[in-house]
Amino acid sequence: MVQVHLGPPKIHRIGASTPRNNSDPLRWIISFQSLSAPAISQEIRYRVAVKKLLILGIVAGVGYVVYRQVMANRAEQDLWSEATAEPDLR
Repeated sequence: MVQVHLGPPKIHRIGASTPRNNSDPLRWIISFQSLSAPAISQEIRYRVAVKKLLILGIVAGVGYVVYRQVMANRAEQDLWSEATAEPDLR
């Protein structure tokens, strides 16, 4: 279940975790209720956040490679259709 926070997210800290302030750039990723349970340590939540960013980067990279391949195939198809078209002899 996802919980929407209207203010800054409340991060529960257990043990001697490194204190972080509310200007932390990863705070929006770990603001889900399933990850903010008191039983999960701060270090585990940050590992999950970094994994999410890594997966997002990989997906974006694969999408870019696919886009480049599609554009290259389309350009080659246009070139071949122009080269094999019947000449206009008017």
